[in-house]
Amino acid sequence: MGVHLMLKTQLEGLEHTADGIRVSLDRQRALTVDAVVAAAGLRPETSLARHAGLQINRGVVVNSQLQTSDPAIYALGDCAEINGTVLPFLQPILLSAMCLSKNLLAQTGELTLPPMLVKVKTPDLPLHLAGDTRRDDLTWNIVAAKEGLVAKGLDAENQLRAFVVSEDKMKEAFALLKQLVR
Repeated sequence: MGVHLMLKTQLEGLEHTADGIRVSLDRQRALTVDAVVAAAGLRPETSLARHAGLQINRGVVVNSQLQTSDPAIYALGDCAEINGTVLPFLQPILLSAMCLSKNLLAQTGELTLPPMLVKVKTPDLPLHLAGDTRRDDLTWNIVAAKEGLVAKGLDAENQLRAFVVSEDKMKEAFALLKQLVR
């Protein structure tokens, strides 16, 4: 019982069996599991920006006006790294586009991102999450029930900084989002 993360592993096949799902992996490895969640990370395509001499980290580094290290070049969307983070989600892309349009019209817009809900749409384990779930300083309060999971990441002052909800508990996401401290 439990969850096994198979990082940097190549999936070669899945087969339904009487015992569950047989997972065939690279290097002649195989295992039988109850469910599979495959998460393929997105990597920003930065080769053109790198060739142009722009500053690259995980993505094309931009400031709060979406300018790259060359102030005449802007970046947004899946390739842009905003405040040290790549955000390949719809809401930050839409907010970035509105900010960029102001800057291109010489109206000087600053990108401000609110706490955003990320929806992971997997059939076996749908999730909603928000906040910085990777923070090391959070204490996690986790309540798991057959209806789903509610995990709250609390800081030293007991303030909600991140959360994850699953399945039927996803209906609590918007109320938790309103409680999230920036």
